[in-house]
Formats: sequence, structure tokens, C-alpha cells
Amino acid sequence: MQRRCFIFLLILVNCLLLGGCKMRKFDNMSDAKEALLMELKEKYSEEFQIKENEKFSKTGYVYVYSCKVVPVNNEERLFSARITSSGDDTDNYSIYEFYNEMVSLVDSSLKSKTYIEHYEVKPTMGWTTNKWENESYSLQEFLEESEAFNEIIVTFSDRKTEEEKINDIFDLVSGLSGIACPIRLNVKVSDGYIFTEEFESRATPLTKTEIKENMSSTKRGRLIEIN
Repeated sequence: MQRRCFIFLLILVNCLLLGGCKMRKFDNMSDAKEALLMELKEKYSEEFQIKENEKFSKTGYVYVYSCKVVPVNNEERLFSARITSSGDDTDNYSIYEFYNEMVSLVDSSLKSKTYIEHYEVKPTMGWTTNKWENESYSLQEFLEESEAFNEIIVTFSDRKTEEEKINDIFDLVSGLSGIACPIRLNVKVSDGYIFTEEFESRATPLTKTEIKENMSSTKRGRLIEIN
């Protein structure tokens, strides 16, 4: 029994010395904010500030705080972060290490499409405890490990016929399918989305029949939301 206690204490001391068992306790939003900002500073060696979308809740015995954060010196880099009183700290700040590279993967293809009125590319990733730096990881390694993807929002003219929309989406998807990056493509007109699809790197392009079915499904989804 004494030997087990000694081993436990030894492990605990090592964890504390190495920072591997770091946990910041809190039971209110003010302390949670402070804990989150300290964690981010330690992780990225930068100063951050809370921007928006603050949420504080309790699940069982665990308090959870999440929000949108920006670096003090670069408020354009808006990202999500979350901390729990049980020691789980996650964020998606690493997307900015590869942001420009991810946009460049699809930008030239989108610019060449004269039928697009407007488009927006949003590199996106989920919550993670990991930290990726472009000095240590290639873009492809980052995409594979982080499951990041490009969210693309394309706007078409309202004047297009149904057939023109199908043909243009077919051309758009065919061009994007050959790019080595997971993509979530959304196509819209003035009154809402007409097509949405996710596909992996170098996926087989959709057929025109599949695109038409997707458009019908997207339209039904919009009608359900309205009703």
C-alpha cells in the first residue's frame, strides 16, 4: 500500500514539474476567462483578448466556457476557444498557420470561372488540443492530421436557368475535385442556397444527375426551414 502511494506521489510530482497535468479550476465566467487567456498565452506565446460569443455552462460537475478570441496584435484572426474545469482546453487557432496556403489551393480555379458573381473561401477546422506550426508541418500533413477543410461559398446570378446552374456547378465541382484539399462547397443565389456538398481530396466529380438531385434536396431543406 505504501509503495503504491509513493509511486502515485512520484507520478504526480513529475506531472507538475513537466506541466503535463496542468489544470485550472474555475466555477464562474470571470475566472474561466482568465484561465482561458492564460492557457492560450502559454500555448502560443501571444497575448489574446475575448471578442464575442461567450458561453458559460455546467454539465454534471464540469464547467465549460467558450468564446471567440483574437490576438491583441491582429484582430482579423478570429478563432474559437474553449476551456473546461476538468482540464480540457481546445481551440482552432492553428488554422491561421496555413490559412493563405489553403486559400491559394482553390483561389486560381475560382477566379477563372466567369459565371461566378462572387465567392468566399474560409479555411476551417474543428476544436483541438494540438498546435500545428508551418515550420514543422507541411500543408498536406496539417490537412491530414487536423481534418481542416476549405469552406467555399459561391454566388450565382438569379438570371441563370436551371440548366445553366447545373452545367456551371458541374464545371465548378469538376475543377475543385482535383485539388488536394477537403472542400465544403455551397452555391447560392439571392434568396438562399441551391447546392451544398462536401468532398475529399481528389474525389470523383459528381455527375449532372447527382447535382440535380442535390439541388432538389437543398431546395426541400430550405422549404422545411421556412415552414
